Formats: sequence, C-alpha cells, structure tokens
Amino acid sequence: MRRALGIGLVVALVAAVSASAVVLDPRGLVLRRGDLAGVGWVPSGNNGYRTADQAAQGAPPGTAARFAKYGFVRGYDATYGAKAALVGSTAYVFATPAGAKRAFGIYIVAPPAGTKPIPFARVGDASRGFRSIARPRFTAVVWVNGRVLSLVLTGGLIDKDTLALARTQSRRVARAVR
Repeated sequence: MRRALGIGLVVALVAAVSASAVVLDPRGLVLRRGDLAGVGWVPSGNNGYRTADQAAQGAPPGTAARFAKYGFVRGYDATYGAKAALVGSTAYVFATPAGAKRAFGIYIVAPPAGTKPIPFARVGDASRGFRSIARPRFTAVVWVNGRVLSLVLTGGLIDKDTLALARTQSRRVARAVR
C-alpha cells in the first residue's frame, strides 16, 4: 500500500513538473523597460498577448495558417518609445523547437516587406538581421531559441544597440527554455 502510494506520488510529481515545463509565458521573455539604456522610455498602448492571426499581421499571406500548423502556442509584443526612438520586442512560443525553426524559415524565404538582409553576429540558435530600405529607418533582428521565435525591431538606434537588445532578450529566452 505504501509502495503504491509512493509510486503514485512520484508519478504525480513528474506529471506536474512536466506540465509546468510546457507552460512558457511569452510576456516574461520580451524586453523590459529596465533593459533599455537611458531614460524616458514609455510602453506603448499596443503591448499584449498575440494569437497566430495577430502575430501574422504584416507578414506574407498564409503566415497565420503556417504558424498554427507549426504549433504556435502564444505570443507577446512589447513596444517602447523615447524621443525619436522606438524599440519593439516580440516572443512567439511554439509547441516544439522544430515548429519555431520552421516559423523562423518564413522570415528567411520572405524577408519583411521594404527591408534588405544585413550581416549581423549570430543571436540564439539561428538569426537574421534586416534594415529598412526607405524611411523611416529601422533595424530588425529575428532569431530562434529552442521553441521560441523572437524579434527585436528598433528605430532611431544604431545597429550595435539593436544587437545588444536582441542578445539581452535571447539570454532571457535561453534561460527559460533550458
């Protein structure tokens, strides 16, 4: 009886730990105001959780369906502004690393409209940098860490600062997906 009870408790504990490992809140993965150098950064009113349909806005047609097919779970966008600068931070959680990697492939095949790929030091497991062709000028870094697809977009910052912010977020994601 005791042995059966002990085995039952171990199974319940393993199941609880496994279930909590599956839950990954994308809000805790994006940049925070404290990650941004300087003062005057304020959150925009557009911050919040995203569905696959919302996450695919502005992306190539069919992206929402592909995200769903690849196991999109939930996303979160955070945007901050200060003077003439803007920082956008995104984390999209997928059910598996393979799903996140396939979603990352969308950005490789079809870069964001009005951008050109730029060389960037690697971030996460795989990454790509983009710069706008026309004004207003912005720089974006998109990368994958495990089952999380992330993006940092900046306007009014130099590339080095954009890369530093992407690395800050990537470290946060890497700790969470271990």
